[in-house]
Amino acid sequence: MKKIGDEYSLLHDIIGVRIICSFVDEIYEIKDWIHSCFKVVEVRDNLSYPKLSGYRSLHVICEVDGCLVVIQVRTIALDFWANLKFIIRNILKMKI
Repeated sequence: MKKIGDEYSLLHDIIGVRIICSFVDEIYEIKDWIHSCFKVVEVRDNLSYPKLSGYRSLHVICEVDGCLVVIQVRTIALDFWANLKFIIRNILKMKI
């Protein structure tokens, strides 16, 4: 896998998975489980360092059978916020 800047060059080989849990503490437990099961390439911690928009989530990029798998881990409330932000930005064509 070749990384160019902040992006990976094999975007067509990326698979996405989202894990939704109830509490923020569970997110880090899930992260530890992911580390024990898969080869982790990168972790993007938007929980500790939220984006300016307020987006919070944990993204763990793993390599599985030569493909990149992005696992997003968030709580129900954080998932609601991310989906609402997506609707506002992309469907209503507003910037937040």
